Amino acid sequence: MNKIRAALYAVSAGVILFALFSGIITYFATGELYTGISASMVFSLVGVGLFLGLILTGTDRRKNSSNRR
Repeated sequence: MNKIRAALYAVSAGVILFALFSGIITYFATGELYTGISASMVFSLVGVGLFLGLILTGTDRRKNSSNRR
């Protein structure tokens, strides 16, 4: 795995953790559940989208099935 791809995985994990943090902080600051959910939804969609993009574009590391007998 190259350094750019590893950095994007780290950014994805960081954005997801920031989404959880901002949702919890917003909920306790305002006392409203919907505000906390909406604050975390924006960042969680970006983090999950980036993570899924990285997972789906990864190289296949399995053995070739044509070599089996």
